[in-house]
Amino acid sequence: MKRFLMALAVFGLGGTSAYAGGFQVPEMGIKAMGMANAFTAVADDPTALWFNPAGLAFQQGTAVTVGSTVVLPKIDYTTAAGTPYAMKRDAVAVPHAYLAHTDAGSGIAYGIGINSPFGLQVQWPTTAPFAASAQYGRLKAINFNPDIAFRLGDHLALAAGIDYVDMSRVDFNGTALVQNFHGDGWGANVAAMFHTDRFSVGISYRSCIKLKSKGGSTSYNPLSGAMLSAASNTINVTEPDMLNIGAAFRPDADWLVSAEADWVNWKRFDQLAFNYAPALTVLTPTPVAPVGPLPPVMPVAPDIPGLVPFAP
Repeated sequence: MKRFLMALAVFGLGGTSAYAGGFQVPEMGIKAMGMANAFTAVADDPTALWFNPAGLAFQQGTAVTVGSTVVLPKIDYTTAAGTPYAMKRDAVAVPHAYLAHTDAGSGIAYGIGINSPFGLQVQWPTTAPFAASAQYGRLKAINFNPDIAFRLGDHLALAAGIDYVDMSRVDFNGTALVQNFHGDGWGANVAAMFHTDRFSVGISYRSCIKLKSKGGSTSYNPLSGAMLSAASNTINVTEPDMLNIGAAFRPDADWLVSAEADWVNWKRFDQLAFNYAPALTVLTPTPVAPVGPLPPVMPVAPDIPGLVPFAP
């Protein structure tokens, strides 16, 4: 018999505008994506490792899920003078994989998820007015998340896990300034689910993850291309903490109604602060006068379109 799914997602708690900016990719499961990610109270396949690992305790046996989301970003920018610029539109594949096992007798479940819920890649024309400092940007971070879940009785389950993020490649490049670095960080997650045949409630929390990174920066003359100076840099990138609360109701065997509220603490990601040693010297795109040396901490300005999303 065909089963119908109805998802009612509520995304009004600070996260939606940032989704469009390209830093968070919330589509970490195919079934959940078909339900508008209202999956915290459902969590009935291996992607529960990401959405709500407590749901693993109500599953059976061993299961594997592998998939990918393809992102086609499109951002246009028009200057105050009316000159339009379009970001290069490249398809970006964001893969995910989950392996889970549940011992039905003991109600203990465990597994590991590998995904990339945060990242970005943008490329603007070299003629854009901000291209000297921000023409190409890429943030590639892979999350490894082992979890364990256990049932407390027939209807309640709890879960906990750790998150290790390998930020293997980060580039913030312009025609006058090239910056590359890498780093990693640790976090944790907890979850709970109350589940009956007709009704379920789920809650999942993931801590912020501070990614301590280091690399190098090189400045160039934007007119001649000659190198001006080089320095080591350090930067702390914080993936924001997240809270997901959902409820699901099954009026009969053919229908599932699911609702969810998601909160992302974007205050954790309000700027990128680079620390240089020694200070860098950079030039403006026109041969007038040097701007540098740069201050010890240089935040990325929010008016660079597409590079770093800023949520209200």
